[in-house]
Amino acid sequence: MAQLLEYSYYWHEKCGEPKPHLIALFTEDIGQYAEYLEDHGIASIWRTADGGWAGSSEAVAWNLAVEA
Repeated sequence: MAQLLEYSYYWHEKCGEPKPHLIALFTEDIGQYAEYLEDHGIASIWRTADGGWAGSSEAVAWNLAVEA
């Protein structure tokens, strides 16, 4: 989480660019951690058992994953 927030700040906000959308990618379901990340402005996506991609509500809204 810290790395995403630092990159957002130093590579975008400090350079006068718009704040980027932040997404964390995982190889397995992260459970309640998805809600924690979203509370900090970070969407999340993870691999499902059938080889697809599920994600947090923000990732689903961006059409990057299906609802978990």
